Amino acid sequence: MNVIAMHSTRPWAARARESVEAAAARWGCDVRVFDFAYAPHPSWARLELAKYLLAYDRAMVLDPDIFISEDCPNVFEHVPRTHVGMAMEIQVPEDQVGPYPWAGALAQWRNILGRRVAIERHLQGGVCIYTPQLHMLAFEQMLGWWNLHGRFSFPPVYEQPLWHEVGERLFSLPVRRLSRLLNRHTRTQHELPQSFITHLTGGNKNERMEVTNWRGDAQSPPAIIAAASASNPSLAPQLMSLLRIGVFHEYAVVMGDQLGPAALMLAEITAGEVHWHTSRSAPLLDIPASFAHAKFRLHIHRGDADPSTLHPHATLIVQPDAFQLITWHTSEPAPTSPDAATRCWRSIWQPDAPLGRVRQAAVRTLLR
Repeated sequence: MNVIAMHSTRPWAARARESVEAAAARWGCDVRVFDFAYAPHPSWARLELAKYLLAYDRAMVLDPDIFISEDCPNVFEHVPRTHVGMAMEIQVPEDQVGPYPWAGALAQWRNILGRRVAIERHLQGGVCIYTPQLHMLAFEQMLGWWNLHGRFSFPPVYEQPLWHEVGERLFSLPVRRLSRLLNRHTRTQHELPQSFITHLTGGNKNERMEVTNWRGDAQSPPAIIAAASASNPSLAPQLMSLLRIGVFHEYAVVMGDQLGPAALMLAEITAGEVHWHTSRSAPLLDIPASFAHAKFRLHIHRGDADPSTLHPHATLIVQPDAFQLITWHTSEPAPTSPDAATRCWRSIWQPDAPLGRVRQAAVRTLLR
């Protein structure tokens, strides 16, 4: 049995709860709501929840301002049980325009970690899919680090870097980055749902949550497909099937000149990169104007290099078959153990490790 869980110290808005309960009914899972009065921070509560969900096979932990559309794919079927599924914090190039709102907090992170903070890899914690039995140990390690370095800082350390900077880089938390369509944070109000999962942010949130319409299919996917397949509308049904798989992959490789629409669509939705292997040397000249940020992500390659060597993570490989239809499969890498440098780094920063305890004692002595 799977579960959709949430932590909140405030009442859950009725419409948001309706959308989550409807998704739970479609996917055949439970809904649990927790209220940790002592929780110092939402990310702390998300990590703490794992120990209360051990009876469940998989868990999807949400913020209370999340809405799920009626056609959202079942996340439990597509996120590997070995991985934690989360969307990116910065989702499209437009999100990087202007001063970053948490610049001061990022400076705190740089001071604590003693290295560059990779903002382009940060994860948005509002939607988190994981396997409690498998990931609880890593979550407890992250909680230990958080209690030591972030919980008592003033102002409190901005949470979003925690998942990548601490979870992935220090404790080797396996993460599958998901499309922004599975956690699209927005400050605007729409009459119909735009993404599979919409995350309301910004001011006046309570009023917007009371009037948000989640009933119906997400509007962005068909618009993306229509723009990508304008020269070949017959591809639309296949592209929709591919889109519903592509939102769960960070990398994609498209093989073949005739699959330009698939490359464009994946460049619009994926959390990482799309590589298009083509024998032509000329770049694409007919990318629709609405795909300005697809240009930013799309990489054109010549030749037929082995796509399994492109990325260390799962890669969605798209190619034509003998009947001119689109086929796809996923290349999943074999799990690897951390290298010596990572193990050493972890032994220093992990609070319960011997070197970690020595480091903490030295810090306390200096503070005295």
